Amino acid sequence: MDSSKPKLFYSYSHKDEVFREDLERTLSLLKNQQLLTDWSDRQILPGQPIGRRTRQEIDRADIVTFLLSPDFIASKPCRDEWAQAAHNVGDRPRFRVPIILRPCAWQDLLADDDIKALPTDGQPISTYKNTDVAWQEVYEGIKAVIQRLRTTFTPKRPFVETIETMDLISLHESSLSDMFVFLTLSRINTQDDRSTDVAEDRVTTVASLMSRRHCLLHGPDMCGKTALARYIYLTLIARHRRALLVDLRESAGRYSRVIRETYADQFNGDPELWLREADRTLILDNLSPSPGHLDFIAHAAGDFDRIIVTTNSDTYYSYFRDERRLSSFERFSIEPLTRVQQEQLIRSRMDLMSHVAATDGAVDDFEGRVNTVIANGIVPRYPFYVLSILQTFEAFMPKNLSITSYGHCYYVLIVAHLIKAGIADRDEDINVCINFAEHLAFSISKSPSFGRSEFDDFLESYCKEYLLPDSILSRLRVGILSAEGRFRVPYMYHYFLGAYLAKPVPERQQIVERLCTRSSARDNHLTLLFVI
Repeated sequence: MDSSKPKLFYSYSHKDEVFREDLERTLSLLKNQQLLTDWSDRQILPGQPIGRRTRQEIDRADIVTFLLSPDFIASKPCRDEWAQAAHNVGDRPRFRVPIILRPCAWQDLLADDDIKALPTDGQPISTYKNTDVAWQEVYEGIKAVIQRLRTTFTPKRPFVETIETMDLISLHESSLSDMFVFLTLSRINTQDDRSTDVAEDRVTTVASLMSRRHCLLHGPDMCGKTALARYIYLTLIARHRRALLVDLRESAGRYSRVIRETYADQFNGDPELWLREADRTLILDNLSPSPGHLDFIAHAAGDFDRIIVTTNSDTYYSYFRDERRLSSFERFSIEPLTRVQQEQLIRSRMDLMSHVAATDGAVDDFEGRVNTVIANGIVPRYPFYVLSILQTFEAFMPKNLSITSYGHCYYVLIVAHLIKAGIADRDEDINVCINFAEHLAFSISKSPSFGRSEFDDFLESYCKEYLLPDSILSRLRVGILSAEGRFRVPYMYHYFLGAYLAKPVPERQQIVERLCTRSSARDNHLTLLFVI
């Protein structure tokens, strides 16, 4: 079923069955034009639960039509449906449409609900000399509601909340908007591929980026390019501008299908009408050499006024630097935090932790600790690493944990996930988790299609050799594992696989040697970083 079509629910007394049939016949043209889908309890199959199915369909409906009559008002199930439909599910718009069949106390049923009834002025259909006139008025009213639903391009709250969530474990709730610092984007001179020093070639705001038509942004791993893509999207929809956010890693299939499915995930309304609106922006995160990505961008150029693409720097220089199909794109590199931006990030984080404005002295103290790590070249000055270092000072982190190498920033974040999930802050429990995760990562590396069944097989085999308490397994599922048994975020997989292969075991060293011979492959490259 097309999720972009409004869904209509018929609420009626079975004594008014003939009126419901008349209404279905009246709306048949809208259904034939693919503008509407409908549902009544006559579609319930024998053996199916009537009450539960009916409640589910009301919750799914965009339009609930109430065929009001004395029999409807006298029916408790009908009145319950009226009450249930009064409560919106989620943030999508829903219309309750009273249709007056026969003279009844419908105004008393509506009570304080200021809802317009059909036909015109709530005149009962049965009192019309020509009932075709009444049903035509109902048709026009429902048609107007459908048009409103199709052109109500409001964002869906669950998606917005998902991309607002930060992959940052804390005792304090925080969102992307709370912590975001717009990193400087330096324009690349496509003639010699060197950044210019011209001030106007440095982008520091969303507004400045929006003044350009096609932009390609690249930066190293964990530089914040996905956070940037999400922040641009959130900023645009907060300003009621039209934007779609597509993660190319998770999008497969034909361009038109991906756009429609993406729209259905992110917005209410009809995608076909949305694509006719002016000033549309498409944000494409994680461009890769995967087949179809460049074709996807070429198709999008005909539908969107503005396209912003992000990619990894290694990928950019290896595959897209001289790509002619991207010749219309201005190229920008994502620069590390300046000292001023770093201080802004630290201050925002500290304000959030303490719920009061941090003093300059406290900020200077935290910044000094951060600079001690960054100045030694252990990690680059990007938000992920700065925030990871700050996490070592939060109350739930192990007190003796220090950051002494590149990989320890990731270790800090992983340990934070585990402790927040309920793993005890003691070496024996942390070590059990890490041993399990290392073996799991190796098992995943051998099976590209690793899923729930493969995880179950791995778990059975692992527990024959190692002790894994159920309490720790359940917390691992909360802390670092997805429902399918894979790692929640990619860096966890590469970290643990690197840790597994770094052990001085001949068989593992041979695997590392094979990875080195194919180090240009992105997954191999990331794993080797952690092995080192």
